[in-house]
Amino acid sequence: PEFNYMDPRAIGAWDFSALEATEEAVWALDVDEAGIYGKGGKPPPNEDGTPAETLSDAVVRLTNLMSVLETLYSGDTVLLVFPDGTGPALLSCLIAGIPLNKVHELQFQPGEIRFDVNYDSINALASSSPSQTYLDKLQRGRDELKQLRENPDLLRNVKDLEYEKELERENREQEAKKKEEAQVMELERRKEKEKAKKEKEEREAKRKEDARAREVEQQRKREEMRRAQQLKKKEEDANQNSTDGSDESNSPNSFILYGTAV
Repeated sequence: PEFNYMDPRAIGAWDFSALEATEEAVWALDVDEAGIYGKGGKPPPNEDGTPAETLSDAVVRLTNLMSVLETLYSGDTVLLVFPDGTGPALLSCLIAGIPLNKVHELQFQPGEIRFDVNYDSINALASSSPSQTYLDKLQRGRDELKQLRENPDLLRNVKDLEYEKELERENREQEAKKKEEAQVMELERRKEKEKAKKEKEEREAKRKEDARAREVEQQRKREEMRRAQQLKKKEEDANQNSTDGSDESNSPNSFILYGTAV
């Protein structure tokens, strides 16, 4: 479960690039910028979350590895097979107390096996002057590093390009989905607004209709009342006239003349 402790150093945006395209630039980065504790010289990050480690970050993994080995296999003979040449060279620096920015002077070649790796043997190896081949490689690496920094997209690998295309496609789909959802929400909002407007108009129309109905009913009642009053007045007038006529005929001052014309 601790295999990741021996993984090659993660180099962020340069990961999965061809080894010959970045190795010398990484060496130059470490020699010129890492410092004796390896805390500087961090490769550029990648958008997909690929780690970008300094030498110091790789040291943390290696010290964890040694702690696990000491706990589980103390006293046993352990064979370490690294997937790269920098991992065992970095472990050698830790054993011998060599500044980490000199790690690539101890770089392991593919398939190389070293026996009796200890403080003295490592310091003896590190005490020799760097070869001209190593110095030439550093100089090429400095030129490549400058070019990579000036053109960060120069080493975009196929995986990165596919990831960027996939990310772009997902972004377009999300934007289209958001736009569609916004259109649906706007349509629903308009429907609700129209519904509310229609209900308000219907309530207003019903209110006016009810008001007209009440007005008509009140007018009818007033008309009936007026007619009833008129009818009552006529009856009262009629009764009054009848009473007046009866009183005149029965009056003691009334005279009836009978005679024959001469």
